[in-house]
Amino acid sequence: MDQAQNAVGCGPSERPRPWVSNDKSRPISSVLCGGHQTDQRHRTQLAGLPEDDAVTPVNVKIYYEDTDCGGVVYYANYLKYFERARTEYLLAHGISVAEFQQQGIYFLVTHAEVFYRSAAHYGETLHVETVASASRKTAVTFSHTIRESTSQRLIVEGSATLVTVDAKGKIIKRPPLLQAMFQ
Repeated sequence: MDQAQNAVGCGPSERPRPWVSNDKSRPISSVLCGGHQTDQRHRTQLAGLPEDDAVTPVNVKIYYEDTDCGGVVYYANYLKYFERARTEYLLAHGISVAEFQQQGIYFLVTHAEVFYRSAAHYGETLHVETVASASRKTAVTFSHTIRESTSQRLIVEGSATLVTVDAKGKIIKRPPLLQAMFQ
């Protein structure tokens, strides 16, 4: 078994296929939840969040600056959209990143995955949904799904795992406000 197979716990026929442009490829939910097909509700239950508080949507309009010379969204920009959506998700749950920074508490991304399903283009509006999909004492994993807002065409699925650190960069337990999100 190669390292990529071991990392996501799936065999060659089940491996995520980012080059496939339809929705038949393996969804991020199955990667994040041990290879089992799950829906948004199940990921919410795994994270310990109330179902109605789970998803925080953010709309992103695609401008020329977001695209490459072919008018397609530059691949790395999806990580910026994830960041915006995570910030809005936390704000919707009463957590201000700026307030944590003032207290000397910072969030660092330790792992990110992006699965490209289809291209987004200049002028489109993307709908980004974010949910906290897993938590540990020092880390939180957020799942992100990006769709074109009019057609609901799947563009990107991904995740990011963040740890909390102090001003010296030492990993610390999640602050009480962040812990309360998962109780």
